Amino acid sequence: AGKKPCRTAAMRRACPRVRATPRRPRRPSRSQKVLIAALVLLALPVLGLAGITFASIALVFNAVAKGYDFFTYYFTLFLTPTIFLSGVFFPRDQLPGALRVISDWLPLTAAVELIRPLFLGHWPLLGLQHLAILAAYSVAGFWIALALTRKRFRS
Repeated sequence: AGKKPCRTAAMRRACPRVRATPRRPRRPSRSQKVLIAALVLLALPVLGLAGITFASIALVFNAVAKGYDFFTYYFTLFLTPTIFLSGVFFPRDQLPGALRVISDWLPLTAAVELIRPLFLGHWPLLGLQHLAILAAYSVAGFWIALALTRKRFRS
């Protein structure tokens, strides 16, 4: 079958562009697939460290909690601002200067800044700084939770 004629003026304007469009999207090469798979696999330990970090922080709240209602403070005072300031939903570039500086040191910001580029096939900028922030929060949270839990059980 040959080329079908473009009958209307709008179709005549669109036909060359449609014919020039490739039929299939370009598929990634084998080396690109391997690179993307390796970067995604690198994200798994970062996700594990982020999970340990937030579990450690939650254990601090658990050790201090007087009752069940106290756990709403963890979500209201810590998790909700962290989620909104960390760049999960919108770019952190839009934040005012003071909030931007605060958000630079939040654990979820470090996790997002590490994981998002890996899933997009890029190496994260300032990767060691973000890993250090996550590790510091997880170690500090664990030791504070351990000390508070021991104190609570002794009294």
